[in-house]
Formats: sequence, C-alpha cells, structure tokens
Amino acid sequence: MGIVTDLDDTLLGSSECLSAFLRWREGRPQWGLAYATGRYLDSALHVMREAGLPRPEALITDVGSRIFFPVSGFPGGGSGRETAGGEGSPVSGTEWEEDLRWWSRALATWRPVEVVRALKRVPGFSVDAVDGEDPRGPKGRISGRWDGDPGVVARVEQALKEAGLPTRVVVSRGRLDVIPASGGKGAAARYAVARLGWRKVLACGDNGNDRDLLLAGFPAVLVGNADKGMREERWPLRVYIASKPYACGILQGWEHWYGGPNIDGP
Repeated sequence: MGIVTDLDDTLLGSSECLSAFLRWREGRPQWGLAYATGRYLDSALHVMREAGLPRPEALITDVGSRIFFPVSGFPGGGSGRETAGGEGSPVSGTEWEEDLRWWSRALATWRPVEVVRALKRVPGFSVDAVDGEDPRGPKGRISGRWDGDPGVVARVEQALKEAGLPTRVVVSRGRLDVIPASGGKGAAARYAVARLGWRKVLACGDNGNDRDLLLAGFPAVLVGNADKGMREERWPLRVYIASKPYACGILQGWEHWYGGPNIDGP
C-alpha cells in the first residue's frame, strides 16, 4: 500500500502542510511513498534533499518516462544503475537503479533528435534545453514553451504526426512536454505499483501533467491549490477534489478514501 504523489505544488508548496504530512506518515510506516515528477533525476533528488523528504520506494521522473528504485529496495533485482545522491542527499549516497525494462519500452519508439527537429519547425513554439541530456542524446522528455495560444499545441501535435513520430504531448501551465508514446505518469505509476506489490494506492496531483496519474484507476485526490481548469473538469468518482492545498490536500484525500486510523477503503 502506498501514496504516489507529484512533488511540486502537490506534496511541496507549503512547509506547514508538509510538516503535517510527515508527522502523519511517521505513524503509518506501512504506507509506502512513490514520487511522480516532471523533473529529471538529479533535479528531483535536489528538491527532495532541500525539502527533507523521506526516500521513496520508487521515483518516477521525466513526466513518467523513467522509473528508478533505490538499489536496496529494488523489487526483483535490476539491470543497470544510475548513481545519484551523495552526502546529505535524501538517499544518503545510495545508488538508484533505473528500471531498464520500462526504459526499453520508451526506446522502441523514442527518436529524440527527430522530435527536436520537428518541434523547431513549429511557429510560436520554443524548445528549451533538454532536461537530462547526456552524450548519448536527450533522454526522457523534450520540453518547450509557447505564448498560450492553443493553436500552437495543435500544430505541435500535427508536426509530430506528420513526421511519423509516435509520442505523447503533455501540456501543463504554459509548458509542453513531448515524451515517449509509452510514457506518462499514469502508466509509470501502474507499472511501479505492480512491481512494489501495493494493493491499496492513493494518487495525488495538481496540474495537467498529473492528469493521467489521477486517471490511472487508483483512488485519487486533486489538491485544493490545483489549477482552476483542472478543478472545473468533470472527473470520475475515483478522483476526490480536496478543499485543502498541497500536502494538506493529500491528507484530506487519504481521509476521504481510507478514513481514520484504520487502513480501510476501496
């Protein structure tokens, strides 16, 4: 059983709410944690360290393109390591191991150089420096910004389609991410939860790149500080709309779905 939560503006955003959440979780060690973020690995580890977050059982990065487990807790062993952390890090220098089976799904269709080329031809869209770039080429996702004209998003999608590039386009708060077709926080969360063997899950988010996490089939909570557009959407019954913000909204969602001190619920 565990909580799968976005970091920025969901678990993080209010020191008071985060403190309340961490106190709450200390009394419920049986509830695991997984973080699902748009950040790349080093950036996620940095913000975890800065906020003093506990080590998660799984770390989903790059809007669901990549999944890491701490080596000491990797279910079923692993095949490939990504060293991260260091003294004072949230994992105390422990290595993280990337789930290469998950990444191999992305590699089957992911052609990042061609994606960048197609995006640079879209008027009104600007490709940012690629997060997680390494000598082998950009990994995980390609991001950019535009002026808010919804027509630009349509042109991006059309450009990728015309180039024959199977991808997913994720829009959130003036940012657009292009990720492998097999990616997304929802699919990554289902995969990680299955590997961890969690039977009860609470999914938590606040903005557009959390949409498929909230719709992944788990009991979910949209925190109270979520984007107005997200709060006004028609959500299925498994998505609870919290009135409280940030981590306080996570606690409110947990109480709604699982109630009181006993772990009961759907």
